[in-house]
Amino acid sequence: MEAIVNWKIIKKNIGWSKNTWCKPLQDLYKDNPNIIFNHSLEIGANEVGTLAPFIKELSNEVTIGYFQCDPTKLNNNLSHLNIVNESKYIDMTDINGKYDLIIAKSILGGIFTYKNSTINDVNEFIECILEKNIKQGGEANAIGQR
Repeated sequence: MEAIVNWKIIKKNIGWSKNTWCKPLQDLYKDNPNIIFNHSLEIGANEVGTLAPFIKELSNEVTIGYFQCDPTKLNNNLSHLNIVNESKYIDMTDINGKYDLIIAKSILGGIFTYKNSTINDVNEFIECILEKNIKQGGEANAIGQR
């Protein structure tokens, strides 16, 4: 049986880019209604924007990598959801572990505006995250039943 997704809550928690993000997330879910990941990571959550409510719909375990925010405030903003006690918070500059799904929402532009960063800096960051933190074969292990 397919779970009922509360798109209103997901959209509310996405933050400033909610209109940009909500449509592709809805399409992903619609096209893959039985997809489920074991452990997922969000990179770049903050008090005003997180994909955690959506990621929780796709994953058994969620790690929220916050960026330049107070994780207590982020936790308080998510306290009305069913993910607070089930999620782990980490500073996104200290990511460790292996994940089946990694989502970075609107963060790369923010962190690479400092110190005259180049597109190569962005690409190196992405390659490093993928090399160190994505599970080998994670995609093959991600498909399951709800």
